[in-house]
Amino acid sequence: MATLRFDGLHPKQADDIADDGTPIFHERPTLEQRLDAQIARLRLDKSALVKDGEDTGAAGSANVKKAAGSSENVAMEEVQASLVDDNGPQHAGGDVEASRKTPEDSEGARVALGAFRREIADSIYHAEAEVLVLLDLFNVVLGEANQAPLPLPPKTLGGTRIAQQAQNASERRAEATLQFGIRQRQLNVTTDILRQGAERLTAVAAGEQHFWRSALALQHDLWPMMTGPGAGATRPLQVNYGYRDAGSASQEFSVAELLRARKRTDETGSENDVDVQPSLELILPHNAVFTVSVEIWELGAGHTALLGCSGNRGDADLGRVPVIVKETSEGGSSGAGDTRMRLARARATLFDSELFQEVVREARAGGQGETIMEDCVTVPINERLQVTVRWQKCDASTSGECRVGEADGMPVKSGVSADTMAEMFRILLRLLLRRRHHARLERTRAALRPSKRSRAPPPDPSEQLLRNAIRPFRRIEHERALRSILDTVTLAFARAGMPVWIRFEHPPLDEANSGDEARWLVAQLTERGPSVRFAFRDLRSFELHVRGTVVSYSDLAQFPLVLMEELALGCLECAARTMVELGLDDVQMQRDQNTVTGVARLAADSGLNHEQMDTGSGGEGRDCSGVWRTVRVVLQRPRQLVDQSMRLAFVVQLERAAEPAGILAVQTSEMDAHAGEPERAYYYYYYYYYYYYYYYYYDDDDDDDDD
Repeated sequence: MATLRFDGLHPKQADDIADDGTPIFHERPTLEQRLDAQIARLRLDKSALVKDGEDTGAAGSANVKKAAGSSENVAMEEVQASLVDDNGPQHAGGDVEASRKTPEDSEGARVALGAFRREIADSIYHAEAEVLVLLDLFNVVLGEANQAPLPLPPKTLGGTRIAQQAQNASERRAEATLQFGIRQRQLNVTTDILRQGAERLTAVAAGEQHFWRSALALQHDLWPMMTGPGAGATRPLQVNYGYRDAGSASQEFSVAELLRARKRTDETGSENDVDVQPSLELILPHNAVFTVSVEIWELGAGHTALLGCSGNRGDADLGRVPVIVKETSEGGSSGAGDTRMRLARARATLFDSELFQEVVREARAGGQGETIMEDCVTVPINERLQVTVRWQKCDASTSGECRVGEADGMPVKSGVSADTMAEMFRILLRLLLRRRHHARLERTRAALRPSKRSRAPPPDPSEQLLRNAIRPFRRIEHERALRSILDTVTLAFARAGMPVWIRFEHPPLDEANSGDEARWLVAQLTERGPSVRFAFRDLRSFELHVRGTVVSYSDLAQFPLVLMEELALGCLECAARTMVELGLDDVQMQRDQNTVTGVARLAADSGLNHEQMDTGSGGEGRDCSGVWRTVRVVLQRPRQLVDQSMRLAFVVQLERAAEPAGILAVQTSEMDAHAGEPERAYYYYYYYYYYYYYYYYYDDDDDDDDD
C-alpha cells in the first residue's frame, strides 16, 4: 500500500519505504517531460503499425487500421493514466526498448513533435482556464442566490490513484453516461439560478427606470433637484420646493428627500405587483398643511355677522357660511401625481407662511386700526366691514368643492358673493408677494450684470403689501356704496317723473388723475337736461364740477345730499324752461335762494273785463292795466331721514302785485324714495301752471261768488 503525505492540503505519494518505516520520496518528472515521453512512444507505435501494414499488403490494411486505432486508444488511456498516476505501471502496448529508440537526429520528427506538444499544451491550458471560469461563475451564482459558499475553494483537496483498474466497453459507456447526466443536471441547476438572478436584475432595472422617469417628470414640472450628500449611487435626490430662485426671504427649511419606494406586502404577506406600487417616496419637513384664509365680517349695531370666507375654517359654525376649500385629502392616487400634489401643498404652506409674516409686518407699520393677534390680523375696510386674515391648519377630511346653502334654518346672504371677494383678496395677496419676489430677483440680476452695476436698483413696486391688497377691496366697497346711493337717488327722481342718467367716465391722464381710484361720475337729469359732474380722486373725498367751478368735499357722507341738491336745482331749471314755454315773462332763477320766479303780465287789449279781473283779483274796483301776478317755485333743501331715505320738497306760490306778501295758494309736494306718493310732485308743476291760467282767464264768476 502506498503512503500519502499531505504538504499543507496537497497530498504526495511515497516512492519507497525504508527499513525503519520512513517513506522515501523521489523527484517526480514534470508534466512536460512526461508528455514528451508519451508522445515519443505513441509515434514509435504508430510507425511500427504502419510498417507492419506495408508488409502484410492490401488485404490486411483493414486489420492494420483497426490495430492502429486500438493501439492509439490504448496509448491515450495510458497517457491519461500517467497524468494522474506518478508511480503506476506503464502500459505501453509494445516493446519498451523500442519506445526508447527515438529518432532524435531526424529534423522533421523534432518539428512535428514540437507542434504536437504545443497543440496539447494549448488545449490543456484552455481547458483549465474554462474550468476555473466555470468555478468562479458558479461561486458568483451561489452568492447571488443568497446561499452558503462552497465548503472548500477549488484545488484545496487532491489525490492520486494508486492503481487503475481496467474497464471494458460497457463500463466505460456507463461511466460516460453517468458523467453526462451529472453535467446535464449541473447545467440545468446553473441555468435556473442564472435565470432567477437575471429576473431579479430585470426587476431592479425596471424599478430604476421607473424611478428615474418619475424623477425626470418632476424635474420637467420645474421642481429643482439635486443629489444628496454622501458618495455612492444610493444617495437620495433632494427636491427644493421653496422660492429660493425667486429671492424668498423665508428662512424655513424647504428641501425634501426623494427615495426609491420599498415593496409593501398585503395582509397575507405576499408582495404586490411592481407596476401598481409607487416608485417614489417623499420625505417632507412640512407634513402638516397650513394656509392663509380671509374672512369678511359685517359690523352692525350690537352684532357681528360673518358674510363669507375663503379657505377652511375649523369652527362648528362652518355649515352656515359659504366656504371655498382648495385643499384635497391625503388619500389621493399614488405615484408621481401624489408626489407633485404633496410638493405643491408643502410649497403653498411655505408661501402662505411668508405671506402671513408679510401681512403682520405691514399691519404693524400701518397704524390705521389694524388688530394683530397670534394667528390672525384684522383690517377695517370702512365703518361697516372688516377683513380678517388667519393662519390656520387645513383639515384633510374636508372636500374640495364649494358649498353654498342654508343650514340650521339660517340663510346665506346672496347678491355680490362675499366669499368670492374673500378668495379674490387672498389671491391678490399671493400675486403681490410673487410680484415682490420677481422684483427682488430682477434687482439682484441687475446688480450682477457688469453693464448695469453703476445704475441704482429699481424701486420695489409692492413695498406696502397689505395696503396694496386692501386698496382694490376698499375700492369695490366704495363703488358698492356709490351704487347704493345712486340707486336711491335715481329711484326717488324716477318716481317723481324725472329720470336721472348716471354714467362713469375715465378722467384725462394728467398728474391730478394719476391714481387708481381717479374716475368721474356724470349725473344728467332727463335725456337732454342739465348735468352735474363729480370727480373721485381717492376713497374719502370728492369734487363737484359745475358751472366752471370746482367745490371740494372731504367727507364722502356729504355726497348724497350734494347730489340731491344739484339734481333739484336741475329740476328748477326744468321748471324755469317750462314757465318760458307757457308764456310767462321775466322768468328768473336764483340758485343761491333756491327759487324760480316767473311774472305773468296782462295787456290792456286782451279782451277781458277789467272789472272781472279786479273782482277776481281781490274784490276791489281799480284799474287792471299793469296788473301782474307772480308764480314762484321754492326748493327746500334736501334732507336725509332716519331710514336712509332722501326727501326733497318744492313750494309753489302765486302772488299779486297789489299784495306782494299775500299768498293766494301754497302747495307743497314731497319726493320720497321709500314712502308717500312721490309721483304727484312732478305733476304739481304743470297743475299750478294751468291752474294759474284757468284762474286768471276763466274763473271770474267763481271769484265773484267767493267775494
